[in-house]
Amino acid sequence: MVKENKSYSHLAWLDALRFIAAFLVLFCHSRNDFFIKYNYLPDDQQGIGTFIFYTLGRLGPEAVFVFFILSGFLVGGKGFERMMSGTFKARSYAVDRFCRIMIPLVSAVLLYMIVAPIVGQEYSGWTVVGNLLSLQCILCEALVSPFWSLSYEVWFYIVLFALALSLRKKMIGFILFFICCLVYTKMNALYLLIWLMGGVAWLTRPKNGNKWILLGSFIMIVVSLGLSQMTSATKVFSFDMPFTNMQATMLLCASMCVFCQQVILFPPRSSWACKVEGAFTRLADFSYSLYLIHRILLLVVFAFFFEKEKADMSVMCLLQYSAIVAGVMLVTYAIYYFTERRTSEVKRWVKKSLHID
Repeated sequence: MVKENKSYSHLAWLDALRFIAAFLVLFCHSRNDFFIKYNYLPDDQQGIGTFIFYTLGRLGPEAVFVFFILSGFLVGGKGFERMMSGTFKARSYAVDRFCRIMIPLVSAVLLYMIVAPIVGQEYSGWTVVGNLLSLQCILCEALVSPFWSLSYEVWFYIVLFALALSLRKKMIGFILFFICCLVYTKMNALYLLIWLMGGVAWLTRPKNGNKWILLGSFIMIVVSLGLSQMTSATKVFSFDMPFTNMQATMLLCASMCVFCQQVILFPPRSSWACKVEGAFTRLADFSYSLYLIHRILLLVVFAFFFEKEKADMSVMCLLQYSAIVAGVMLVTYAIYYFTERRTSEVKRWVKKSLHID
């Protein structure tokens, strides 16, 4: 959810991480909605493959933390770097962040306002306004579940903006920072720490890659994902672990920070690797829209086409599920094409209108 435009300095494989994280959130919500619980499956369908499939469908929260790390790495880290060098442009930053967030968000909110009465959901005008102002989790509820993390993302950006203005001894900066302190009495400040970890990872990134550190950080990501699942609530398995889910999450985030530092230093060399990374870059173009919109489209799918939590792991059900996921992605891309895809053009127009370099 942090890519800017085609003029940005491309960093290897981060688009792949961004799309995978967005897809995991889609996979988590759609899998949970479509399939029956694992322990209700027929015995002959409860194999290792099914177990892995269901486990991957529990990684939505961890995928959001990956988004926070990537955002901190690319937006926070670069912002702190510019602040330290005295090149931070407050007006340009504000326009970039506002357009980046609002264009896909307004599209998603309008789509929800159309879909909600069709599927029998109610919402208030205040909730709509609150979500547009990123006040969900603070003063109102999220219209749909993915919107909760967007509120955090926006307030991460505001914290950085407030710090930049405060360093210039601007009164508005101190006021904004005070407001941020009040906001984080309602929100989980640990998520801000995770975002800052991403920023620190950018500032402390090495100049040369080390394949053993890259491999080790990847292994730690896999291990921490396993530990996070062992400490998450489940009706199927229960483990008595000597640590908490949050500790496993922090290990995941620290490992992801190191992985991001290293993976950007190993750009694709072979033709097949370039094609793979290029494909992920194209997929990542609409990952933000996919993250925001997929839950709204799933409301329609399970209101009119399928019953929730009724499918097993039969071939027919798997084909139907694949069609759902593909359909959601295609519709999302169509919406992205007319909205988020225009973000760079809107930014340029706004900056030109406001005479911002």
